Amino acid sequence: MAALDQWYAAIRADDLDGFAKVTTSDFIAYDAGGVYPGLELARAIKAAHDSGKVFVWSVAAPKVQLDCRSALVTYVNKGQVKSADGVVDVVWLESAAFRREAGRWKLSFFHSSRAHPAR
Repeated sequence: MAALDQWYAAIRADDLDGFAKVTTSDFIAYDAGGVYPGLELARAIKAAHDSGKVFVWSVAAPKVQLDCRSALVTYVNKGQVKSADGVVDVVWLESAAFRREAGRWKLSFFHSSRAHPAR
């Protein structure tokens, strides 16, 4: 789904304006045991980037449920977290809910949790 690709592109580049353009005004994320409304997830990822962490994300096997105004995408995200301590392979189980607004899909809810063990 193009909107999901745009969202990942924004967080990879620490593009807060791009993040805001592809999310709804009431966007909320559940990630790493925290709740992140609005731009807070993008800011947390930027802070991790600023501390030297690099995230590699690769969406695999997306399943899309779609109707006229909403979409739910569930998928496996296989990647890595790189830091001064080394590289850790990670698998995240994720879901993203989208809402159709002004003719485009926008992310309204995101959930991510690590799968253990990474495989």
